[in-house]
Amino acid sequence: MTKIISGKDFRARTHARRDEAAKPTNREDNWLEVLGSSAQRELLALIGNLHPQSIGELADVAGRAQPNISRSLSALLKAGLVSVESNGRTSVPSLTAFGQQKAEEIGLLLVTEPGVTGKSGSPDVGAPEASAPFLFASFENSTDENLGQLSINAPIHQKIVVGHSREALGDASHRLVDNWWRIWYRRDAPYRLGAFCLGDKEATLHVRSSGPRVERFLRSHTDGSMFARATVDCLTFQKEVLDAVVRPTVAKCRASMKHFDEALWGKLARLDDSYAHAAEREFCRTAGALNLSAYDLSDDRAERVRGLIASMPDEDSRLDFASVVLIDEIDEASRLIHDGIRQAEGRNTLSALPEFASAVRSKHPGLANSGVRPWQKGISAAKALRKHLMLGADACVGTASELAAKCGAAHFAPRPLASSGLLAFQERVSDGPVVLVREDGNAQFSAFVLARAVGDYLVFQSTKSCVADAYTDRQAVGRAFAAEFMAPAEGVIAMIDDERSASVVAQHYKVPIDVIEHQYKNNYGAHEHA
Repeated sequence: MTKIISGKDFRARTHARRDEAAKPTNREDNWLEVLGSSAQRELLALIGNLHPQSIGELADVAGRAQPNISRSLSALLKAGLVSVESNGRTSVPSLTAFGQQKAEEIGLLLVTEPGVTGKSGSPDVGAPEASAPFLFASFENSTDENLGQLSINAPIHQKIVVGHSREALGDASHRLVDNWWRIWYRRDAPYRLGAFCLGDKEATLHVRSSGPRVERFLRSHTDGSMFARATVDCLTFQKEVLDAVVRPTVAKCRASMKHFDEALWGKLARLDDSYAHAAEREFCRTAGALNLSAYDLSDDRAERVRGLIASMPDEDSRLDFASVVLIDEIDEASRLIHDGIRQAEGRNTLSALPEFASAVRSKHPGLANSGVRPWQKGISAAKALRKHLMLGADACVGTASELAAKCGAAHFAPRPLASSGLLAFQERVSDGPVVLVREDGNAQFSAFVLARAVGDYLVFQSTKSCVADAYTDRQAVGRAFAAEFMAPAEGVIAMIDDERSASVVAQHYKVPIDVIEHQYKNNYGAHEHA
């Protein structure tokens, strides 16, 4: 007669037999033999680094059939390196204290830095987000010849389309880490993260930094169109790429004899070390903005990076400056700025700006660090200053010289600046900020650039700052200020509604016509419904 047992009893007996078989035998001798197998080393590393929540998940991560996983897992169990606990539905593997010790001793576990606070500005290394990452390393088709693929979850037509790169995952990971600081901190300079096959189309993923935020977008190989565009927090996306691409790739490489890559592990360790030290992090960010690798620099280039950090303590403005000047122009740009400030002091000195800044602060305390969008900061400062100067909506500020005079300068003249991307530079001296505006020959352009410099000072009051031909969050503040201060939206809309052409309005306010068009298009609806 067949004896029938309950499912509960059956599971209990099975677990008891497994636990009996898993008892370590001569553990101190057996573990070395067990880890002589690359398959078992790989499994131990994956359990220790990725913490799979079931045997099936472990098999998926390892890219191996579950029966093969079970054989390797049994060997690790017998050696006392891992344990398997049942939660009633699945069996969860984890390292024992002995397994943790041995995995650390032979370098199978990744050492990660503490999580990031808002002040430190480095990506944390905690648990991944519950939602699927945008960019990730896929080991689904891992083979002895191919480690895996760099993949994306691309939102297209309200669906998520998974795309894969043809570039070897190891090569892609090396490229990402080698260019890490340039990717995130050279501003308004899109970086090509990789080309991807997305069903029946191919596209290249780009990332463009604007400061604390980055824009990511796909560009079609067929017609060049952009799609799947999104603006995300820079540090959050850094964390995602580290946790979903670089760290899993390093873990997989370190656990595999076929794909062992000590160089990639070393680069990640160096990256973590840079994040852990504020001064090193600052150096790396500045080097990246200058389009340099932060590591293996010559003594001369490293000294120039340190010199720039010392001369421009405001990192936000420094990174904008470095991103348009770059390393090849830094010496000439610095020389012209130094000479220009010295020669222009007393003439291009906007001595009234500190008073104006106080007036703006009284109206909008904490404006620089407020949570409003960059352009809103600029517009708020512009309206506050026009009110302080008692300028009506139809009042014209005038030329660069007239604007400078309103700001306390006895005389104002443009100056040569080395880089085509550097439009102006401000440095605070004893009598107030001295502003150098690049010689251009266009009076309207010079006035608008000077207004951008004024707006930047009123909002941020940096010791040194720049006006750059770049689209960043910092530059957006100055642009919005200049547009609203030089040609207030209220006046522009009233004049155009009074049947005056945009060119006539531009002549009235002495600004480029595109400023008038921008003000009208961006503000007409807001004033209509105010």
